[in-house]
Amino acid sequence: MKIILTISFLILSVAIFAQGTSKSKIGNFYLEYTSTNKTIIIKGDAITLQEWEEQYDNPISSMPGSRKEIIKTSILSPADLSALKNLVKEKGFMSLPKNEYGGSAEERYYPYSITVTTNGKQKKVVYRSNPAPTTEQAPQAFTDLEKKINEITSGIKQWK
Repeated sequence: MKIILTISFLILSVAIFAQGTSKSKIGNFYLEYTSTNKTIIIKGDAITLQEWEEQYDNPISSMPGSRKEIIKTSILSPADLSALKNLVKEKGFMSLPKNEYGGSAEERYYPYSITVTTNGKQKKVVYRSNPAPTTEQAPQAFTDLEKKINEITSGIKQWK
């Protein structure tokens, strides 16, 4: 009984130490990107990709016959994590004047959102994509960050 408790304490101590080390190196960075067919969550250096594959029973139907969820996880390289943090800062994402851009919520649109939490501050920006020529465009900070997130995600070689 004493050996089991000692081993459990050692495992718990190692886990707590590892968390502390990880947090001090990485900080409290959180990013969530959501589009029409995927969600990407970055918490510290851990990345989770949730995608949906849709199958259409009828080639002219706009409604999928089935939808399959795929969830993958990985660890970001320090360079990729640093690039994301720097982009958030350099492009002024946290200082964007509005939280919503693009088409009206009353019109047909395709939603995209990016939420960033860093240094105790959180900013969520929603872009409602709509093909109408009068639709407001997404801010440059949003599109640059979206591009980088997708670039990093597509470049990951090892997913679990």
